[in-house]
Amino acid sequence: MDRGSCIQEGAMRTFYLLNKLITSLSTEGLKETLKEMVYFNRIMVVIEKNIKMEHSIKDKNMDTIIVNAANYREYQKKYRINLHFCKHGSSGLLLCRYNELMGYQFWTFNNNLSVLNQLGISLVKGEAYLYDLYVYPRFRGTVVPRILSVETFNYLVSHGIDKIYGFYFKDNVKALWWHKAYLKCKELRQVAISQFFIFEISGGKLHIGI
Repeated sequence: MDRGSCIQEGAMRTFYLLNKLITSLSTEGLKETLKEMVYFNRIMVVIEKNIKMEHSIKDKNMDTIIVNAANYREYQKKYRINLHFCKHGSSGLLLCRYNELMGYQFWTFNNNLSVLNQLGISLVKGEAYLYDLYVYPRFRGTVVPRILSVETFNYLVSHGIDKIYGFYFKDNVKALWWHKAYLKCKELRQVAISQFFIFEISGGKLHIGI
């Protein structure tokens, strides 16, 4: 990656994280936001999972929207969420009911996110990296996370993807249960990371995080 591309990626990721900070403050509150933005030697568990088509469990009043470079501005404005990474190769699935956004999941098919290097992941044909699964607070503890996963997996499989990668934090009990008990993911490795707002340190190197 040349210097110009590095500067562009750095600016893009900084914009993304600042928007993520604002969203987190408005939905999670100050305490939980700080917990996710400032930490030392937190362990990321890198996972992989083979996926296949599953029976849809969303109800008739729910809709899914695929966002990408062609339409992200429309939904970014409509739902007031940051979809900037869709401009640079990522895509996402939004789950809505009666025009209310319930949650979303993002992914990329290529190695355009530097976090992949931190996690030791190099995507090839038929693979995707999933990130930022998010369910709005009022829909947590419901079937919404499962619906998001099923709809995302079905979309990816229909586009030739049969393996996904991701990570969760080892100290996040809910995420650990989700990945091990429900998704039944395979653990690949563990990576220690420290973060101070937009800055991360992993493997002895400083990064602007995502």
